[in-house]
Amino acid sequence: NVGEYFWGDPALLGEYQPTLDSLFGYPMYYTMIDVFGKVWSMTEITGRISQYEENFVDWTALGLFTDNHDNPRWLCNYPDLTNYKNALLFMHTFPGIAYGYYGTEQGFDGCSDPDNREPLWTSEYDTESELYQYIAAVNGARKGLEIYDGDFNKQWVEEDLYVYSRGDNTLIVLTNTGGSFNRTITPYVDILKAGEYCNVLDIDEDEMFADCFTADGGIAEIFIDIEEGAGKFYVATDDIPIVTTKFYEPTKVPTEEKGADGIDRVYGIYAVFTAILMTFLWN
Repeated sequence: NVGEYFWGDPALLGEYQPTLDSLFGYPMYYTMIDVFGKVWSMTEITGRISQYEENFVDWTALGLFTDNHDNPRWLCNYPDLTNYKNALLFMHTFPGIAYGYYGTEQGFDGCSDPDNREPLWTSEYDTESELYQYIAAVNGARKGLEIYDGDFNKQWVEEDLYVYSRGDNTLIVLTNTGGSFNRTITPYVDILKAGEYCNVLDIDEDEMFADCFTADGGIAEIFIDIEEGAGKFYVATDDIPIVTTKFYEPTKVPTEEKGADGIDRVYGIYAVFTAILMTFLWN
């Protein structure tokens, strides 16, 4: 079961576990806002992890989110899309349960209630939108490699840089200064197995990986070029399953029912159901 306590103090929320299996991770939500929204130091993440370890029985069971129906949507207050993509990459690859709120994939930016609960059908369920494609790529690799079962290991931290691994076959690189981040980083990595690693978020027009490096299986300094603050999600190419750029492939195109109008249309029914559900789990 999952509980919600709208508060950011791990010491207070920790008392509810293990009575509740999980809670929405508001403490890390506020840290994500500080780091990726307000551009505070990435070391804030490390500090929050320490508080989690001290106060929760199992902090890896907590929920991770950037949007929900009780708060202004992220893009309302923090419109930098590069930083938001880094926040979404963090949400889907950091230990915890990643929760997606409808409309995030469409770039919704509503502020106060009810604007943060806008109807999804206005987007026409666009599966080609930039954030839809981005989340699809991240989630496809997350699920395909089952990285949620891999140990979390912090590899490198700077004021504007956070690098960590999940298991021995993935490496995640995050920045938080938007498009102004342009440099080559050389973190020392000690956990990756030997092999080629490619960034699933950088695929060229021929659908080939455009950003790769090789690990030798030991402690090594690797060279990673970061342009315009783009986050990186490197995975071992030997372990890559069939990856699609779509979050799903519809098996049947919704059609309008005979004699139906208004909200009775299939699209309308789906949208209303989505709005009532409010949050759903991308897992």
